[in-house]
Amino acid sequence: MKKEIKALLLKDLEQNKADLADHEAIKTALKKWDGKKITKHMLKDFEAGASIRFIAGMSHIKLERGEKYGEHLISYDGFVHYDQFERFDSWAFGGAKGRISQIEHLLKPENFEGFVKMFVKLQKAMQQLSLVVKELEASKYESYYNPVYYELLHMCGLNSNLVSDIKYNKLTTK
Repeated sequence: MKKEIKALLLKDLEQNKADLADHEAIKTALKKWDGKKITKHMLKDFEAGASIRFIAGMSHIKLERGEKYGEHLISYDGFVHYDQFERFDSWAFGGAKGRISQIEHLLKPENFEGFVKMFVKLQKAMQQLSLVVKELEASKYESYYNPVYYELLHMCGLNSNLVSDIKYNKLTTK
């Protein structure tokens, strides 16, 4: 599980860095358009495959990145406000910076081991819970034979939807 967790963190780190890089590229291209009306003519200053979408008075730039697409809010009124772009595109600017910092913190060796241990512990607990739920559902103590079954689940701190998801293999526990 350690390799999978590290791979997941690294993939998310790469995506957030790409989102931040896209934000910076858009910001650079928008500078010369500050105060001007947003039109498709602006696309000449963006990479191939970029598009503008107008919806409910908002304008978004979409950058094509292979199979992924990043959509960045650039305006609420149809005009470029260069000084407001970081606020408009907060998910790809401040949000991405925050996520990058958090992931880099988790990847530090002194933090990573404890992080992995916690999720291994959680995985083992879910596996054990799944075994107990399946045993319960196969017994004569399940809801068909037990008029207070759902009350007992609640008393144990379990949501009946979770029990159902485990029973019907909707949750994956390896």
